Order: sequence, then C-alpha cells, then structure tokens
Amino acid sequence: MLFFGAQKMSYISPWLNVGCGEATPEGWVLGNLYYHSSIMDLLTRDEMTGYPHNGGEHSLCLNIEALGEDGIETFLSLVEERYQGSSEIVTERVRAFTDRVRSKLNDWKKASSEA
Repeated sequence: MLFFGAQKMSYISPWLNVGCGEATPEGWVLGNLYYHSSIMDLLTRDEMTGYPHNGGEHSLCLNIEALGEDGIETFLSLVEERYQGSSEIVTERVRAFTDRVRSKLNDWKKASSEA
C-alpha cells in the first residue's frame, strides 16, 4: 500500500503469480504444460507472462484483467481436461496446481475488495 499524507491509496496488481518450484507437484504440471502441451499457446502476451524454467522455478503470471475470472476457470478446465484419465499421481499433481491457482485467485479477490 502507498501512503500519501493522510490519504491512503492502494494498488492491487492485475497479475496473479502462480509460479512455483520446479520440483513441486504444481511445478511438474507447469513444466509439462510448457514443454509437452499446446495449452500455453492459447494464452496471449496480454493474458500471461512467464517462462518454463527460471533456475529451479517455473514462472507463470495470469492477467486477471485480460482473462477475467471466467478465462482463468476456462484455462484450468483445459488443464484438467488435458490430463483426464491420467494416473492417480498425475491427477493429484493437476489437482494441486488447479487448487493453487484458485486459492491465489481467491486471495486476489479478497485483497481487491479490501482495497
């Protein structure tokens, strides 16, 4: 938050940072999406930024203003569909990733409503 005199001003970034460590279950999903899927190609530069490997981390930021909540849910649905019918371990990893994104989205919505 920024403070100028007695007036309180706050800024909530439209970028939802969902990057994570490469060796985590969520990071496995991100790496797999970057290297072995075309899902990431569906997002424009206005909608996402990130890189498959930043020294031990897979980075991904989703632009809530560009995608909207519906767009983020559509992205997550595509991810879930991509791995439908996979092994239990892969299914758990996908669930961890989608839960992480939804949790971050909920945190962003809460922060935005309080700003």
